[in-house]
Amino acid sequence: MNTTLALIRATRKKFIEFTESFTIEQLNQIPTGFNNNIAWHLGHIMVSQQLLSYRLTGNPCLVNDILIEKYRHGSKPESFINEAEIEEIKHYLLANIDQLEADLQTNKFDQFKTYNIATYNFTLNNIKDVVTLVSNHDGLHYGYCMAMRKLL
Repeated sequence: MNTTLALIRATRKKFIEFTESFTIEQLNQIPTGFNNNIAWHLGHIMVSQQLLSYRLTGNPCLVNDILIEKYRHGSKPESFINEAEIEEIKHYLLANIDQLEADLQTNKFDQFKTYNIATYNFTLNNIKDVVTLVSNHDGLHYGYCMAMRKLL
C-alpha cells in the first residue's frame, strides 16, 4: 500500500504544479463540453478521499461539511472559487494523504462499511480497496484537467 500512497502523493503534487500556470479566472472557467472547472476538480478529489476513507469507516472527515457538500460526487461549481479556498484545498490534498498514511498504522479503519461505486461498478470491501480507488480517481480527474488546459 506504500507504493499506492506514494503514487497518490506524486499525482497530487503534479496536479498542484499544473494549476500554478493558470490564473484564478482560468481555474474557475468551465470549458465548453465540460461540467466542471479545474478548481472544482481539486476540491472533488480531496473530498472524495475523505468520504471514502473516513466516512465509510465511521470516522469524522478531516475537512468541514461545507467543503464536502461543495465538492462531493454530483456537485458542480455554483460560484467563483477564490484563491484562499484553492490554497486551502491544495494544503488538504497533501496533508490529508499524510494523515491517511498515519491513520493506516492504527485500527482506525477497521469498521469499514462495504460500498458500491456505481460509476466503476466496483465494490469497496476495505480500506486497501479505497486507497487503490483514490489513486485511480485522482488520475482520472487530473486527466480531465489536462484536457481542459487546451480550451482555456
